[in-house]
Amino acid sequence: MCLFIILSYYIALFFFFALRFWLFAFTGGIRHNFLLLFPVNTALSYKLLSAPS
Repeated sequence: MCLFIILSYYIALFFFFALRFWLFAFTGGIRHNFLLLFPVNTALSYKLLSAPS
């Protein structure tokens, strides 16, 4: 019984995070990803620009 409760708790947690991820992906997908990737893009472009050509 205790194992079942723990298992159901983890399944509920997994579904909660999966739903939240899909909501993020569908609602503010591009904007959210752009904000996440913006520092990476700027760092890469800075590295490319500062590299001796």
